Amino acid sequence: IGLPDINGMGNGFMTYQGPRASVAPSVTRTLIADQNYSWVRGKHELQFGWRYRSEYVDMFPEVGATRVGLNFSSLATSLYDTRTGRNPGAVARTGNEWANLFLGVSGAYTTSFNPHTMRWLGTEYAGYIQDNWRLTPRLTLNAGLRYEYYPPFREQNGLLAGFDTKTKSVVTAVPIDRMIEARATMASIVQAYQTTGVKFLQAAEAGLPENLLYPNRSDFNPRVGFAYRLGSGKRTMSVRGGYGLYRFPLAMRAFINTNRSTPPMQG
Repeated sequence: IGLPDINGMGNGFMTYQGPRASVAPSVTRTLIADQNYSWVRGKHELQFGWRYRSEYVDMFPEVGATRVGLNFSSLATSLYDTRTGRNPGAVARTGNEWANLFLGVSGAYTTSFNPHTMRWLGTEYAGYIQDNWRLTPRLTLNAGLRYEYYPPFREQNGLLAGFDTKTKSVVTAVPIDRMIEARATMASIVQAYQTTGVKFLQAAEAGLPENLLYPNRSDFNPRVGFAYRLGSGKRTMSVRGGYGLYRFPLAMRAFINTNRSTPPMQG
């Protein structure tokens, strides 16, 4: 919206910047279901439960910010330096960028591709069990285990891309043609990358799973602890200690932003 960014005016002393504000609309829907149970038998209190969580994020095209830029430092009105031979150059301190502007001869033109709508899904599965054992009136021991599974993020149309260090290529979850049809990229962007030597492969060709990431199915998190009561009567104190492993998933929006800026979806 508005005029493009214009640089290279007045011999570098003047620039014009288009609108900076931008809006990247998105809609997030989250579904959470969990259940916790307790069962007391003798000196044991058994706690166990499960959790399911799914997060849906719809990312819409960014609007508002200027995505086109012009630079008029083109040397179009500079004098030709005959000493430069096979590598033509300009005589120092000659030419006028204002003249380049009025002639319409720019030195560089830039534009950013705005990806189309993407619909993402992230899922979490978890379960746990813990035993609180009151070994004596003063000492309580805790032992438990939590299991968590976070499948790789998915995009409804498979608009995923990444870099494979083994094959030194950009890997996509679906064919490039399908990404172009879904307006996740453009044929000209893909051709520009290929011209510079970038190689594109599909996930199967690179020996990777459909979502480009191998899931981790071994997230077992042990928890142990104790509580010991010192003293008696009204003046008592407790000594507590414990150990546990805790894991946290990658923030979904951080992954989405990285994926949207990965070739060929950004050029």
